[in-house]
Amino acid sequence: MADFGFNVGVFKVDFTSAEVAAFRARFRGDPLYSGPCLVVERQSGLALDSRQEPVEGSSPVLYPVHGLPWQHWRISPARRGTVRITTGINGLALTAPRSPEDWSPVRMNRVTSGEEQLWRLRPTDDGSAFLIESAVSEHALDATEKPEWLASPHLWSTHWAAWQQWVICRLPMA
Repeated sequence: MADFGFNVGVFKVDFTSAEVAAFRARFRGDPLYSGPCLVVERQSGLALDSRQEPVEGSSPVLYPVHGLPWQHWRISPARRGTVRITTGINGLALTAPRSPEDWSPVRMNRVTSGEEQLWRLRPTDDGSAFLIESAVSEHALDATEKPEWLASPHLWSTHWAAWQQWVICRLPMA
């Protein structure tokens, strides 16, 4: 028996209280933290890809968006306004070097309590993308001005160019 309903043109849609509660739970809070996301470099449209079988110490690559599990990332709140970004396949964490410099590689490693696995998501002025900045320095995830397929993003001093901006797309119903 329906507890809630509304008319949409000639159709009537009915929901039980359990279904309404499920919808509320699904969309409550920050949607980035509730499931897998794609992380897409704003300028090129290439996605952050962990590869089919990521291993500890390997680097993510940039690849055209396909939405398969190795492009799924989970963003989890950490501490002091930071997040942890992990692969959807095996939970390896996106990790910066302890003392990053320009061109420092980004790796995927087992989750630790270290600061090198913490990131700040800083929204762009238009609110459509984020700078993904290391919590240990003012170095951002950078794809270079003209990234190529299978190139690995790296850290570079924060400058807000389009190749340092990432669109984070929550995957629906995943």
